[in-house]
Amino acid sequence: ILEEPIVIASAVRTPIGRLGGTLRGFGAVELGSVVIKEAVKRAGIPPGAVKEAVLGNAVAAGTGQGAAKRACLLAGLDARVAARTVNSVCGSGLASVAECTNSIALGISDVCVAGGMESASNSPYIVFPWRRDGDRVACKLAGSRPVFTEPDLEHRIRTGEIQVRDATRYDGLCWPMEARFMGEYAREFAARMGYALDDINAAAEESYCRAEKATQLGLFSREIVPVGGACSDEIPNKEAREKLLARYPCDPASSYNSSRPSDGAAAVVLMSQGAARRFGVSPLAHIRAYSFLGCAPADFLVAPVEAAREIQEFVDRCSVVEANEAFAMQLLLFREAFSGMDVNPHGGAVAFGHPLGASGTRILVTLLHEMERRQDDYGLATVCFGGGGAYAVVVSRCT
Repeated sequence: ILEEPIVIASAVRTPIGRLGGTLRGFGAVELGSVVIKEAVKRAGIPPGAVKEAVLGNAVAAGTGQGAAKRACLLAGLDARVAARTVNSVCGSGLASVAECTNSIALGISDVCVAGGMESASNSPYIVFPWRRDGDRVACKLAGSRPVFTEPDLEHRIRTGEIQVRDATRYDGLCWPMEARFMGEYAREFAARMGYALDDINAAAEESYCRAEKATQLGLFSREIVPVGGACSDEIPNKEAREKLLARYPCDPASSYNSSRPSDGAAAVVLMSQGAARRFGVSPLAHIRAYSFLGCAPADFLVAPVEAAREIQEFVDRCSVVEANEAFAMQLLLFREAFSGMDVNPHGGAVAFGHPLGASGTRILVTLLHEMERRQDDYGLATVCFGGGGAYAVVVSRCT
């Protein structure tokens, strides 16, 4: 709980693109630069005013050195900006908000950009360097790129003698200590909670329908900054959803009723009260309290509720909640835990997709614009993350 609220000066996001979809031509750094530039522009401050930038990114393989700094420079920020990436898996986007909040509260920086960026479409495949016989995979270096000279490389990969893994699945969706994917924990969670498959699928369909309707009504147009020719989220239509459901009709954590790794970025400009006065900024909202916690990997789905309880005094004031839908079954939990509040009124990650490192900031951006539209005074953003844990942030609208 903050002694002095932190000013949110602006909040934007890109459209969310499906894997291999409309944003496949843009890497994570490029997507990050788009939202940083627009967030600073909307805040009405000079680019040189930003002292610190923290960007979430869950799958860093292949993004290159200094990803956050490069995103800032591409956005036109001063080279003296102190920029870094953070990785709290799906919680990275709210972890960046928490870090910038701390920095401002402690007087380290007075103007910060917090956000997240991810490109599942461009995440690489990882070739592990050691063969099963103990020898290193043979290659030579040509600048920064390895050229494999391994005999029968393709055959050795097919037989598993040389291990190749998808970076998003391995670094973003799998808990290595137990060699288990988040979906496996989710299936166990659904059984433990006694959730019926029909109820889970109904929650997923509601998320899709709400997101479709909001998109048709243009409710996201204010928060989205176009990228290339893309100006809206790629939400699966009814036919595509039916195909997803038919593929695994008995799975409570299928591709139909869970979020999918996606492409996207989001950013907010945060500043102290003094900086807002100095630059003549009219605050969009204030950060009033935040919390984060860890838990066992198997309990990650309930962690957002536990994180919210740590700041219950402020959560009780909230009328709207944006909670990241890692799996549709979480909606059943959230609607019970946040009774009396409107949870994900325009759909969530099941419908939109899940750009891992950006999703935490994305839900905050959506929350802020929804509060402005509804004239709600308080709202909650909360997100779980792989490995076990969650972040929760309460914001108040400036009236």
